[in-house]
Amino acid sequence: MNVSILTASVSRRAGGLYHSVRQLAIEASRQSGVGALQVHGVIDNFSEEDLGGWGAVKVGLHRAVGPRAFGYAPGMRRALERSRPDVVHTQGLWMYPSVAAVRSGSRWVVSPRGMLSARALGFSERKKALARWLYEDAHLKGASCLHALSEREAEEIREFGLNGPIAVLPNGVDLLGSSRQTIQRDTANRAMKDGVPVRVCLYLGRIHPIKGLSQLIRQWSNLRRPDWKLVIAGWDQGGHEAELKRMGVTGVEFRGAVYGEEKEQLLQEASAFVLPSRSEGCPMAVLEAWAAGLPVAMTEECNLVAGFEAGAAVKITGECEGLGTLLAMDDGELNHMGEAGRNLILRSFAWSHIARQMVEVYRWVAGLGDRPDCVRQI
Repeated sequence: MNVSILTASVSRRAGGLYHSVRQLAIEASRQSGVGALQVHGVIDNFSEEDLGGWGAVKVGLHRAVGPRAFGYAPGMRRALERSRPDVVHTQGLWMYPSVAAVRSGSRWVVSPRGMLSARALGFSERKKALARWLYEDAHLKGASCLHALSEREAEEIREFGLNGPIAVLPNGVDLLGSSRQTIQRDTANRAMKDGVPVRVCLYLGRIHPIKGLSQLIRQWSNLRRPDWKLVIAGWDQGGHEAELKRMGVTGVEFRGAVYGEEKEQLLQEASAFVLPSRSEGCPMAVLEAWAAGLPVAMTEECNLVAGFEAGAAVKITGECEGLGTLLAMDDGELNHMGEAGRNLILRSFAWSHIARQMVEVYRWVAGLGDRPDCVRQI
């Protein structure tokens, strides 16, 4: 069975999709029954630099013609015509990979990656309406199977009006540090302010209005916690970072985009993690925070209810109410939550387990196996 995965970008430019799609491809390529797995993406400023992160997976890079926002890459379609994969798997919506999948002549699976939520659909509504009419409805309705990262995303797919089979499989993550021991935070290494050690509460991700950062910063100002610092790290989208900086709240530091060792160092230095997002599929940032042994404050829209149930996260709502509960915890309580998060990763979010189930979906779509238990049908 040959599989081709299509994505708009194979580099850090894709944000969380770079990590989730890359690890899925690497682990799926190791599964029995997969004869060849290839990834196709559009060339961007970081694609050559990040190509090594894909390990032994064969990656096809294709030059885009015209507006980058669409990523028209005719070489992608030609590559599919040559390889004739049994299954094509598109990651994300609204760009040329959707068109390439429809025209590939193969059966295809679609991972919307949170892009069908009501909030996500509310951005650039007119452009998305045109895209639906031109190609995206054909892409979604013609899929042999849709892939939801959570039960909530499966509901959003149904609310959008799609009635095809849905495989519900979350993202996975690799553990940082020891897989058996929580990473303990050393208070002696913390920055000091007026003789008091200052903990770091970290946000890591896109700087975009849908992430709820303006509400987070307003709440940070109200909480008045000089023993904590909010560090916001990620790449700016549409100039939103400048808007946030103009709020002028003390105790908030912007680090810009971080990758690789720099990102891991930030996760090691932090004492807590926050994601106030208004719409997510299954956020890699939260999974990475738990893998690093961090307690998490997040919204229900992050679609990781298992974190609340396991005692690995506190719920924040509206204007980030509830964040103060996390900031009031002592080191022992924070470490206990962090350990719960790492244990949750070990139980439910190991990439090898998730990739094995996805390969079962591919086999079913290709007509080579029975319908997997993770696939829901109406």
